Amino acid sequence: MGLLFTIVCSLLAGILAVVVFILWTYPTLFNDLSEFLHVLRSVLKPIEKVKSKGYLFVDVFESKVRDNPKKPLILFKDEVHTYSDVDRTANKVANYLRGNKIVQFGDVVGIFMQNEPAYVSTSIALLKLYVTGALLNINLRGETLLHCIRVGQMRKIICGHDPALIEAMREIQSELEADNISVFVIKEAGDDTSLAAGFLTVDLASPLASSDVIPRDVRKGASYSDPALYFYTSGTTGMPKAARFTQEKVVVGGMILQLYHLGPSDVMYIPLPLFHSAGMVIGLCNVISSGGTVVLRTKFSASQFWNDVRQYKANVVQYIGEICRYLLAQPKSDLDGKYSHTVRLAIGNGLGEDIWVDFKERFNIKQIGEFYAASEGNRGFFNLDGTVGAVGTYPPLMKKLAGGIEIIDCNWETAEPIRDATGKCIILPKGKTGLLVTKITREAPFSGYVAGRSANEKKVVKDVRVKGDYYFNTGDLMLIDETSHVFFKDRLGETFRWKGENVSSSEVAAVLTELSFITEAVIYGVKVKGYDGRVGMAAIAIQDEDQASQWKQLYTHVIKRLPLYACPKLIRIKGQMETTNTYKYRKVALVKEGFEPEACMPDRLFFMDKPTETYVTLDASLYDKIINKETIVH
Repeated sequence: MGLLFTIVCSLLAGILAVVVFILWTYPTLFNDLSEFLHVLRSVLKPIEKVKSKGYLFVDVFESKVRDNPKKPLILFKDEVHTYSDVDRTANKVANYLRGNKIVQFGDVVGIFMQNEPAYVSTSIALLKLYVTGALLNINLRGETLLHCIRVGQMRKIICGHDPALIEAMREIQSELEADNISVFVIKEAGDDTSLAAGFLTVDLASPLASSDVIPRDVRKGASYSDPALYFYTSGTTGMPKAARFTQEKVVVGGMILQLYHLGPSDVMYIPLPLFHSAGMVIGLCNVISSGGTVVLRTKFSASQFWNDVRQYKANVVQYIGEICRYLLAQPKSDLDGKYSHTVRLAIGNGLGEDIWVDFKERFNIKQIGEFYAASEGNRGFFNLDGTVGAVGTYPPLMKKLAGGIEIIDCNWETAEPIRDATGKCIILPKGKTGLLVTKITREAPFSGYVAGRSANEKKVVKDVRVKGDYYFNTGDLMLIDETSHVFFKDRLGETFRWKGENVSSSEVAAVLTELSFITEAVIYGVKVKGYDGRVGMAAIAIQDEDQASQWKQLYTHVIKRLPLYACPKLIRIKGQMETTNTYKYRKVALVKEGFEPEACMPDRLFFMDKPTETYVTLDASLYDKIINKETIVH
């Protein structure tokens, strides 16, 4: 008996010693294990259950319709649209398109609409028919819009009723007709609105627009690797590219908020555009998968945001960082943070560390769900523990089980990876800022762009850890700290982010040099105190002495050719552009100097003044007004 007792005690002592050693070397093991099990239970297993049935996302939607047909899905203005309402309208759209042979299996159809219930039903109608929806940015006009339509390889576009959208299509109508691209507008029963010549209708009053269920056989031959949606992104260079968002990614992305226990009782407020993956997938698709309700707003309004939250009793809200700053800039009110319900979650990305706590406390938000992802990316992060400024964690346990995420050294000017003597990338240790790359595998594929091979190759880094491996190049500078928390630092390359949108430097430069008096243009983003992202600045060389009329002409030109967020707000006149040995413009010094007049001397600076519709001289006085937010940067 004594021997047995001694053996048991020795075993227990050994086990205790091992546990103590593990916790000493890996103090967060139990916490990391708990988080991993949470991800497994709440997301991975439910996703596998859906996929085991062969369900696409549209099948998930239809199952929610069957489960709770009278449950409100969309709250919009004073309208309530139930799951069965949306399904019925989607069936009518799908049956009309199918019955008139307007679309067929595997086609691509553009959607050009404001946030409204018709956007939701149209998107679902296309998914029912296994037609890819190319979600066009409603802010685009002219050549850029036409480029997006062409690169998306669509032959049909469904346009919303908004007069501005109709006019945008009319402006490029001759080019669309030359390309044999048809524009349709949905016509509801009783709608007697007349359309201009050349526009067609999806007539929901037609006998062909039946509300009969679309058979699943219509989707026979479906594959999870096929594109369900196209989202447009600036990528790293050039005009916007159409990123393939596969059927599998909609299923997975549309269930990811189970991490935050999103469920049937939740009401999510979405002021973000549905043509972005954040609004469409992280917002709408997650609400549908959870059986919840979404509040749609046509356009974000800082003054109405919290009134809407109170009116519709939204307990989950979506944001991008700039939205949070706008909300904090609103005059303080006795109603701030007061609701008849609990706002339990704000989900989004880009919330600055400097305003994180103020935003959370002033508006009485229980949890901030900051995340990091990209439409064309193959991995992402979600902040589950509330660490201020973090986009998530990448603990040793996750690295061991999944792996495939690296921070590598790179040239911050060229955005190119720096390699060692063997040709492999240099993996940076914790605490060092570098380029985030994510391994491309069968489980985490890179679906790429519609543009083809060359565009895809630019987003792939080879030979990162070993010869022959492939990683997705996020183009983002990130840092993983000693506690395994991940922090977004900045964007690399030829894009910068402003107003929640990626701005392509080369696209803006091309627009500026269309003007005869601008011989060269270098576009880059600079930080402005109190704003998220980087505001567009152009260093330009001019042919003749500048006149007031030229600045008026420049303003009119960029407003017409570019969406407002992409228009350069700051101009710097350079006598001669500095270039590298390979004749690439040196942007690093320009970015570092920013737009402080003294730092830029002797160069002259100008500011885009929206009230006077021209560019005005930027002196020390105006600079102070900008950084003190007395003058707004649009």
